[in-house]
Amino acid sequence: MENERLFQLSVDMLCIADLEGHFKRINPAFERTLGHSTETLLTEPYLNFVHPDDKDKTQLELRKLAAGAETIAFENRYRCRDGTYKWLMWTAHPDINQQLVYASARDISDRKRAEQTLQEQATLLDIATNAIMVGDLDNQITYWNQGSAVLYGWSRPEMIAKPLTALLFDDGGADWASIQDSLAKTGQWQGELRQKTKTGQTVTVESRWQIVRDEAGQPKSTLVVNTDITEKKQLETKILRTQRLESIGTLASGLAHDLGNLLTSIMGSAQLLPLVVDPINDNAQRLINLIETNSVRGIELIRQVLLFAQGAQGPHHPFSITPLLVELSQMVTETFPKNITLQTQAAPDLEPIKGNPTQLYQVLLNLVVNARDAMPLGGMLTLEATNLIIDDSAHRLHPDAHPGNYLLIRVTDTGNGIPADIVDKIFEPFFTTKAPGRGTGLGLSTSIGIIKSHGGFVEVRSELGQGTEFEVYLPAL
Repeated sequence: MENERLFQLSVDMLCIADLEGHFKRINPAFERTLGHSTETLLTEPYLNFVHPDDKDKTQLELRKLAAGAETIAFENRYRCRDGTYKWLMWTAHPDINQQLVYASARDISDRKRAEQTLQEQATLLDIATNAIMVGDLDNQITYWNQGSAVLYGWSRPEMIAKPLTALLFDDGGADWASIQDSLAKTGQWQGELRQKTKTGQTVTVESRWQIVRDEAGQPKSTLVVNTDITEKKQLETKILRTQRLESIGTLASGLAHDLGNLLTSIMGSAQLLPLVVDPINDNAQRLINLIETNSVRGIELIRQVLLFAQGAQGPHHPFSITPLLVELSQMVTETFPKNITLQTQAAPDLEPIKGNPTQLYQVLLNLVVNARDAMPLGGMLTLEATNLIIDDSAHRLHPDAHPGNYLLIRVTDTGNGIPADIVDKIFEPFFTTKAPGRGTGLGLSTSIGIIKSHGGFVEVRSELGQGTEFEVYLPAL
């Protein structure tokens, strides 16, 4: 009697079935779960209720039962009276002597829907271009989406159980302390981070951190969403640098005019002194000559400032860059220290450009002289020229670039390199890393003005101890 009562009251679906495909006895839970009447379920073969896509695997499971094997946690879908399907999980034990099967089933439709929802969410997270990761309370990574793999280079298996801090921060001890403090106080943090990829490349991300809590309100994990803004930051830096150069150029132009007037007056006075002072001894004459010489040098320096401030405008006409490269190579070979080796690589079919040969020669001369100064112990100086086509995508990183044909001139040295914290300042007027008296800081600033006046732009790559590479892009005809 007790077994019968348990059979009738069980929430799980209990049944006895034969191996021919019919239920012999079922409990009321079948009718409550599927909606079919008991008579219908006992009359029709139970395979009639199985989802068409699940029939083959159900028949295979029945053959295993007929062979004496037990069924544990077998899942298939059964049709309800309203035409929908529910997922059932079966456990069954065969009685070979009586050719019967004793089975129980449980409705797991809610669990399957939850699993499907999670799978869809995981798919959406993998489609997202953002890097999304989850860390546990010990900051060990428990989830790593495809966007993270694309941004950082590490695959999901490589990163699961790895600490969030060990691989993702570029000298970020202070950042991590700030994040931890904010998470503890407010449960969230947002800001920019510099991070390292698998290949050692530095990327800048807009990072958002959020504490995830359980139903009781207790922290259970940390959600991190990072957006790569490296390209955006590079573009902002270039725009700010351009604006700064324009502002400094305007200021320098005004100062240069005033200084030019003062130096002209000084030089004129020095020239008049011998006429109004008699006699002029040798010491006085040397001082007068010194005044005149330094005035001329000052005026020449101011001319360079004005050349930069005015955009280095001058007469432009079509010409080939090849003769300039030949002349420059001869000058380097004849005048540079012998411990500096020159390597010239120029394409035989270089396209002509429109510009001022004298001004462009000044640019290239400044670059090779800087390269010489960066190699006091000698090294390799490479001068290259080639044709290049720039497409629309390059405009995102080069605001001054327009799609079309370009002439690329590359000056590379194996010298000391430029520190990363000052590489963005090298084109500013009067900024120089050379010792006092060895540079005015106007060479590169004048060069960038000349290149812009020709419709071109300059790129710089440098690494301490490894050398520097300047790339000059000039529109080709």
